[in-house]
Formats: sequence, structure tokens, C-alpha cells
Amino acid sequence: MAQNIVWNSRVRLFCSLALTALAVAGPATCQTQQAAPTDVANGKSKMRKLYEEDQANRNDPDGDARRRVLVQRLITDGEVSSAEDYYYAAFIFQHGQKP
Repeated sequence: MAQNIVWNSRVRLFCSLALTALAVAGPATCQTQQAAPTDVANGKSKMRKLYEEDQANRNDPDGDARRRVLVQRLITDGEVSSAEDYYYAAFIFQHGQKP
């Protein structure tokens, strides 16, 4: 019976120490890394600039066509890599004149 009490005390002590260690180390080891942005000189990607231009010029079919060609070229050249850039590309492509 005395051995069970000692054993249970050691198990509780081990569990307490393990949980304390996890609580202390957990936040330090769970830091997220931010993806490297596809930035140009002023902090905006080429796709973001095209997207902003697209949203500002909604009544310009020639501009829409030019931006779609530029986006296709950026994708082909491998300059579009982030999810954010693909989001902007989708918005630009939706302004097509044909399905």
C-alpha cells in the first residue's frame, strides 16, 4: 500500500512537470512564419497594382484586355506564386469579354 502511494505521488509529480513544461514551451514553439511577399519597390506586388488599376477602371474594355494579357504573361513567367496574387489574377480574368 505504501508503494502505491509513493508511485502515485511520482506519477502526479511527473504529469505536473510535463504539463508545466508544455505550457511554458508551447507558445514559443508554435510561432507562425509569414510567407515572403512578392513585393516590388513600394511594397505592392505587380498583381496587386494590376488589380487596383482594374478596380479603378471598370468601364475600359481595352484596359481589361491589356491587363488579362499582362496577368497571363506574369503567370507564364512564374512571377505569380502567392495565393494573394492568384486571388488578384482571378479578379482580373473575370472581366473578360468572352467565356
